[in-house]
Amino acid sequence: MVDRLFKILLVLLICLLAVVGYMYFLPGATDALATVHPKSSGLLKSVADQPDILGPGYLVGFFFVSIISLCVLVGMSKRGSLGWVGKWLVSCFICYLLVYTSLVWVYSTYEAGPNAAFWGGFPLPTAIMIYGIWGFPAFFITLFVVTYDQWFYRDSDRKTFQDLLKKAGMERGV
Repeated sequence: MVDRLFKILLVLLICLLAVVGYMYFLPGATDALATVHPKSSGLLKSVADQPDILGPGYLVGFFFVSIISLCVLVGMSKRGSLGWVGKWLVSCFICYLLVYTSLVWVYSTYEAGPNAAFWGGFPLPTAIMIYGIWGFPAFFITLFVVTYDQWFYRDSDRKTFQDLLKKAGMERGV
């Protein structure tokens, strides 16, 4: 199982490298400097609209989240199966990608102006970012903390680590 996860990780890293390489060679916007916002002088407003960067930018975010989630799965797969924690992780990862995809889609189609959609006091893309995205990392952190001893660093791992420390100390004469 770990070999398969490492192969998937390698493919994701190669895809990320390809996307970043593609973005490197995209022509830069000539008007990408920020200007003072017309209604609020304390804010800056971007005058460049680069729709050709949105797709590759989405893919970079997708690959980052995929790679991080896969690394956690590799750490959990020492037992040969992922168990219930792995199923929760995969389910949350899929939900996170759906929310992330909706965020990018809403951002790409959002029209600012007097009829702009607001939710929870924020423009819709900002509301999705604030109310939709933050919950998944909080859940992952909670899941990691609660199941750390069961899935990531068990007593057998602790004993193996202590044995390695003793062996390294004996070899150095400490």
